[in-house]
Amino acid sequence: MEAGFHSEEGYKLLKRARIRQRIVDLTKQAARRSLMKKDDIMVYLCEIITVPITEIVDSALDDDVPTSPLLQKMTVTKGRSVFEMPSKLEALKELNRMMGNYQPDKVEVGIEGELRAMMLRLTGQSTQAPVPTFENNATPVGSATDTDEPGDEPFEL
Repeated sequence: MEAGFHSEEGYKLLKRARIRQRIVDLTKQAARRSLMKKDDIMVYLCEIITVPITEIVDSALDDDVPTSPLLQKMTVTKGRSVFEMPSKLEALKELNRMMGNYQPDKVEVGIEGELRAMMLRLTGQSTQAPVPTFENNATPVGSATDTDEPGDEPFEL
């Protein structure tokens, strides 16, 4: 038998209300996804951040039916009007996230000198560490010389 459904089986499935509704829901969801692209969302977030609330309020009071997409809710009670719009701070956070501004800064860390020599010895990458030079050519206590074996380094407490 072939994989998939035959046209008769598909027809029977489409008779089920639950399956028809799921197809309608998925079609609407796909249409919504194609309506707003990333650039559209970023423009909308910029409008939330930059448009003053007074502009939205004036527009809402002048129109019989408020038309601004930034006006989420308008309540009129006893001659007092309350306007709600999206949070500017939340819009700014989301815009920064979309633009990648919350990515950690790349920091390069390097080690040099005695610390580098010790790390090389510990990881087995080198058996001899460079001897630091001093003005009087003295070797400090705790440093390795060319003849020392790994693990034989003197130390001081």
